[in-house]
Amino acid sequence: MRNFLLLRELKEDEAVTKTDSGIFIPDSAKEPEAPRRDAIVVLTGPDVENKNIKEGTHVYLTSMMMKEVIMDGKEAVGFLAKESDILAILEK
Repeated sequence: MRNFLLLRELKEDEAVTKTDSGIFIPDSAKEPEAPRRDAIVVLTGPDVENKNIKEGTHVYLTSMMMKEVIMDGKEAVGFLAKESDILAILEK
């Protein structure tokens, strides 16, 4: 977990629906099988180099090689991603 991040998917009300310049992103523009996703950082490994990535950071990342994290046999609490999977850090 040295350079990995524990992330959770955004809830519907947390998703970005408008860009900083004011352009609205309609639901029809969101592909269900899109190769990237929005997420919130829950925990970072000690070797994560980008110090702007910390708990609560909203990130946009690829969905390749994501491993779900399940604790105590319950539903997934999040998923693991490498720092290199992050495409952008988003600000609200």
